[in-house]
Amino acid sequence: MIITYDVLFPLIIYKINNFQETDYKTLIKQLAYHHNKAISQKCFINIYIDLYHLDDYSNYYLQQIITYVSNYDYTKINSVKIFIDKKNSTYLLKTSLYVSNSVSKIPIELVELDKPKNWNNK
Repeated sequence: MIITYDVLFPLIIYKINNFQETDYKTLIKQLAYHHNKAISQKCFINIYIDLYHLDDYSNYYLQQIITYVSNYDYTKINSVKIFIDKKNSTYLLKTSLYVSNSVSKIPIELVELDKPKNWNNK
């Protein structure tokens, strides 16, 4: 399930608790929508992806979305930050290693958190 906070546009926050094939496809559509909105409003956006409470996920689709974002030419995205639980980040080690070794067209930063962020008060 993906919860999108875009009231602070041009900051887009995707809070993701599950990430399977359907969520992957949904996120690609959301990215396209927000990117097109940025183009029409002539601004740049920053994207935060909150995976702190990620429970049900596919390593394959996590890798796929990072590969997709890394290779797609999003001209209006300044940066992407991925937030994870510092104590339970082992499920993303391979994915984060992949990001650091790949040549991304936009900066992607992995942020380890001690406690979850409250995006409602952002």
